[in-house]
Amino acid sequence: MKSVRPVQISGIGCYVPERVLTNHDLSEIVDTSDEWILQRTGISERRIVDKGKATSDMAEQAVRRLCSSLRMDPNEIELLIVATVTPDMFFPSTACLLQEKLGIKHTWGFDLSAACCGFVYSLSVGAAFVAAGLHSKVVVVGSDTMSSIIDYEDRATCVADQYSGYAVDADTHVNGRLTLGENTADNGGLRLALMAYLAGPGAKNTSKIDGFTPEQRVFLGWAQVWCENARPEAERLKAATNPHSSNKYRVNGPMSNMPEFQKAFSCKANAPMVRTSACRVW
Repeated sequence: MKSVRPVQISGIGCYVPERVLTNHDLSEIVDTSDEWILQRTGISERRIVDKGKATSDMAEQAVRRLCSSLRMDPNEIELLIVATVTPDMFFPSTACLLQEKLGIKHTWGFDLSAACCGFVYSLSVGAAFVAAGLHSKVVVVGSDTMSSIIDYEDRATCVADQYSGYAVDADTHVNGRLTLGENTADNGGLRLALMAYLAGPGAKNTSKIDGFTPEQRVFLGWAQVWCENARPEAERLKAATNPHSSNKYRVNGPMSNMPEFQKAFSCKANAPMVRTSACRVW
């Protein structure tokens, strides 16, 4: 039986762009905070590539630094494996583009797309090539340009982040991405309902009914539609599987985004139902 060749990681090279986007920077774009992001993701800052730069550009810098630290000619590389979910293009692969930028003529490569697990999978694949005796020097690169697919000012992102911050029970939160479509509809629907009411004949009668103004009654009517009692188990299941948010947040979410609500009920600037960076989808 043929023995397996020993495999080792002989060097590491790293590169990140110079431009920094901190949690504080994000809090000035959407309604969030450094504490909220840090507690849920552990992220305090992220690096942003300059316009015109791509995944292969960062990969090139990392590989060149690796070769420099090992005093190795890039042409010694026999195989390039690039782990990425943000390739420069669908084809040719980012590994091929990286090969060209490095000026490597006698090697081959491919991309492996597996999101968070991508680098680990790529590392195991690269190790297998060495262990099998097919190659001796394999370079595994993990490179992603997430800023190329994320719009930090996107209104949908604002809504998704808002609802992801809502807790339904203990440490269980609403899934802002799963519920994005319905949350968008709720926010837009309530706004349109108010606009329609104010444009109709009912709004001309400004007298109060049961102590509430016409505008207040619109918001109270919306709240009553979603009034319910739910067990914690049901809320957790809903958060995990249902494209609708908890009914509580189908009320509080849209209303806290509307200055009309704040005006109707004379909410103070620091009130719980007043968001400093409200999301508006329509």
